[in-house]
Amino acid sequence: MRWISSQIRGGRNDYSEIIVDANDQLRAAGLQPDEIYIRDAASLQPLTEESQQAVILMSAFLGKARLIDNQVIDLTPPAPAAE
Repeated sequence: MRWISSQIRGGRNDYSEIIVDANDQLRAAGLQPDEIYIRDAASLQPLTEESQQAVILMSAFLGKARLIDNQVIDLTPPAPAAE
């Protein structure tokens, strides 16, 4: 999930490909991905140009245990520092 967050914060917005890459990383770590969504944090709808925050929703299996987590990230660039 941190990797997804860092990709989005780094300017990547090909969300479908981010999810594919994240599934690959989970499998490489020994987890079985279940679901990953990247949505607008306010509406849970797909992200739009107007979205202010995103929420990453994910679940994966580790053996028989289903792990579930989420993370909200800001999509607006930080304000410039005052001089």
